[in-house]
Amino acid sequence: MSTDSNKWILPFKGRNHSGAFEQNFVWRSGNVYVMDNHRAALWCWLQELDLKTPHSLFHIDQHTDTLQSRLDEWMKNLPDWASSLQDYLDHSYQSEFGGNCQRSCRV
Repeated sequence: MSTDSNKWILPFKGRNHSGAFEQNFVWRSGNVYVMDNHRAALWCWLQELDLKTPHSLFHIDQHTDTLQSRLDEWMKNLPDWASSLQDYLDHSYQSEFGGNCQRSCRV
C-alpha cells in the first residue's frame, strides 16, 4: 500500500547491518517515520516542523563519538534543512581538525 502519506522515503534494501553509517530504509505514514537507524531522525523531524518559527532540539543519546563535543564545528556544517533525504545522508564537510567528515563526523 502506497499513498501520499504512506510511502517508502528510502526503499527497503534488505535486512542488512546499518551500524553508524548505513540506512536500510525509511518509511512514512502521515507524520510517523519508521527507520532502521536513527541517523535520519533529524531529517524526518525537519519535514514536519514549521522552519519559520524558532525551535529547540535536545538529543540525549550516549555515543562514544560525542564524548568530546565539537558542537561549534557541527553547527557550522549542518546540511541544508530543505535537502532531500539522500543529500542529507550523504552530507560531508572538511573538519577543522583535519580529514573529510563524511562518516565519522556526521551531523
